[in-house]
Amino acid sequence: RSEEAQYELLPESERAVVALGHACAYSAASRAKVPQALLDLYECAAIRDDPAWFSENAGLNREAQRAKEGAVLCEAAPNIEKYLEDLDVKYAVRASIISEENGLGQVQHMPKYVGN
Repeated sequence: RSEEAQYELLPESERAVVALGHACAYSAASRAKVPQALLDLYECAAIRDDPAWFSENAGLNREAQRAKEGAVLCEAAPNIEKYLEDLDVKYAVRASIISEENGLGQVQHMPKYVGN
């Protein structure tokens, strides 16, 4: 391999593979009829993976990226419990915060500290 490829092409190849993965995941989710609000959330997460690329190539500066993400979160948040239930992802999620009940149970088992 050439020195040029080693220093210019190879460092960018990981980003290209990740971008391809994002495109495939989004496409598969869309075909599976995942709600648009969740697709929009995924798109925002993909943008966060490489915000400079979106700023330079898609005309989406950081301010616009944050504004888009805020709007998408506001739209998705009220229905997130329903989305999780409809998609039946509890078996795949190990985080205790998957439900309010589990999250509160976790908090109750944490050590309590008091001070002056």
